[in-house]
Amino acid sequence: VHPHILFDKIVPSDISKLVMLENLDCRQKAVNFTHRGAYFLSMLKENPDFNVCFDIAHALSVQPDAEALLTEIQPFIHRISEIHLSFFGDNNHHIQIEKNHKWWEPAKETLNQIFKMVNPRIILETPTVCETEMESQFFNAQMLIR
Repeated sequence: VHPHILFDKIVPSDISKLVMLENLDCRQKAVNFTHRGAYFLSMLKENPDFNVCFDIAHALSVQPDAEALLTEIQPFIHRISEIHLSFFGDNNHHIQIEKNHKWWEPAKETLNQIFKMVNPRIILETPTVCETEMESQFFNAQMLIR
């Protein structure tokens, strides 16, 4: 669930453990990570049972510097239970993971730190057209998280 969907909503305690809150991207109305981050952190603080779905493309679209990003996610890194793995293209839509993309190194650094602390599931959120593209995306995902 994106946090803005839950604005002023109370999540019943019996289902709150099933909720995964996903970080926002640059396409949201908020103009900076501080606003997005503050709202996201307040939602996590108010709902201690929520897990985090960390979308690396969303995160890097807002904060492309790995060191700064790691500092910003530190308060909730232990709650990450799922990672959406893809990059954004020039039109801010999910694209395939490619080693020559400007986000390769910051994504690799960020994901390596996350995997040192937690063992989340990974969802490849990359558009693929054929089987060979899927194979290359699996390979690139392996390279990215090692």
